[in-house]
Amino acid sequence: MQSEELDFRRQLDSMRHLEDGWADGISYFPNRGKCETKAPSHAGLDWLAGALNSRYPEDLPRPYLYPTPEGGVQAEWSLGVQEISLDIDLETHTSYWHRSDFTDKFCDDNDEERHISLDKDESWHWFIAEIRRFAELAK
Repeated sequence: MQSEELDFRRQLDSMRHLEDGWADGISYFPNRGKCETKAPSHAGLDWLAGALNSRYPEDLPRPYLYPTPEGGVQAEWSLGVQEISLDIDLETHTSYWHRSDFTDKFCDDNDEERHISLDKDESWHWFIAEIRRFAELAK
């Protein structure tokens, strides 16, 4: 059974109180200067909670969910030497997958990046298979 702390709906509901400017109003991004931070939309949070609750298997490790300054949500997993993040755009239902393998701390060639659509079944199948694979390797 998963910890209540990692319950999808509970984590996403904790972001509903955020308003635009929630991170002191300004966030700095490399190569983009500064910009106003956005709050995640309630409709987007509802969509993501429903998608995760209906598609993400109960037997897999749950990610920690965090708001992003752009108004999205970032999901993070630490699975052994693998650090995985999924930056989710709540409006377009697209995401940016990033995996870092820390087997060799001095090697940057162990990173993987990919854009995936969370509206497509094949994206969910791929992403869940990857989480399952790295969770098994971490045991």
